Amino acid sequence: MNNYKTIFDSFPSPFFILDSFGYILKYNKRVGFKGIKKGKKLTDLIPDCLQNKEGKFVYNNIFFKRITKEIYDDELLINYAVVLIDITEKESINNRKQEKQKELQVLANSLRESNQELENLLEEIKSLSDYAEQIRLARVIHDNYGHAITDLFMISNMCLESKNNNPKTYKQLIIEGEKIIDKILSPDQFEAGSLKELLTSLSKISEFPIVITIIGEEPDFIKTQYKLIKKICKEAYHNTLDHSLGNQMFINLTMNEKDVFLEIYDDGKWHGEFEKGFGLASMEDNVVASKGKIDFVHQEGQGFKIIVKWSK
Repeated sequence: MNNYKTIFDSFPSPFFILDSFGYILKYNKRVGFKGIKKGKKLTDLIPDCLQNKEGKFVYNNIFFKRITKEIYDDELLINYAVVLIDITEKESINNRKQEKQKELQVLANSLRESNQELENLLEEIKSLSDYAEQIRLARVIHDNYGHAITDLFMISNMCLESKNNNPKTYKQLIIEGEKIIDKILSPDQFEAGSLKELLTSLSKISEFPIVITIIGEEPDFIKTQYKLIKKICKEAYHNTLDHSLGNQMFINLTMNEKDVFLEIYDDGKWHGEFEKGFGLASMEDNVVASKGKIDFVHQEGQGFKIIVKWSK
C-alpha cells in the first residue's frame, strides 16, 4: 500500500480520483490548487471534468490539458480518474504562431495594397509616356513641316507681289515652292560626304550670310550625327530668320579624335525672357538622345547662341 501511495504521490502531473458524483477521493501532492481537499467537488474548479473525456483550462496563467477516464466495476461506474498535463509552453508557442500568422496576414494585405498602388502607378506612367510620345510627335511635325510651311507662306507672298510686274521671278518662285512641297511629301534624300559639305549646302540656301569656321579633322564617330547636325543648323537658321534682329549667322566647328564642338550664333540683339519652343525643345531632346550635351546662351542685347558637344 505504501508503495502504491508513493507512486501515486510522485506522479509528475496533478492526478485526482473522484467518486461517481465528482467528489475528490484522492489526489497526489503535486496538485497545487487553492481550496483542493478530499470531499470537495472537482467540478468547482473544472466544471466539465465529468462531461468530456478531454478538455483544456487555465489556472494562474498555466495551461492544462485534462484527460478524464471512467472506472467501472461490473459495468457500474464507480470512479473517475482525472489527469492534468501542463501544456503552457505548447500554448505559448501556439499563441506566438497565431500572432505571427496575424502579422503575416497584415503584411500580406499591405503587400496587396502596395501591388495595387504599383499597378496604378504603372498605369499613370503609361499615360504619361503616351502623352510624352504625343509631344515628341508634335515636335517632329514642327521640325519636318513647320519651317517648310513658313517658307511656302513667304514664297506665296512674294509670288503675289511679283506675279504682274516680274514674271521671271514669279516663275522661279513657283519652282522653289514646288521643291519645298516635294520635300515635304518625300523623305530627306540629302547625303553629305563631310560636315564641311553639309554646312556649305546649308549656307547656299540662306537668305543672309552664314560664316562657317571649321577647325581640326573630322572624326569617324560623328558621321552618325549628320542628320541631327543638319536639323540643329536649320532650326538655328530659322530662329535667326524669324525672331532675331541679326543680319549674319556664324557656325564654328571644332573637332579632334575624341570631341566635336558645334557653336551656332547670330549678331542679333536678344531681348526678353528665354523660353524654349517646340523647335529648341526637340533639338535638346535629340541631342540628349544622341548622348551629346547642349547649352543655350542668351544675354540681353547680344546674339543667341547654341553650343553642342559630342564625345567619343
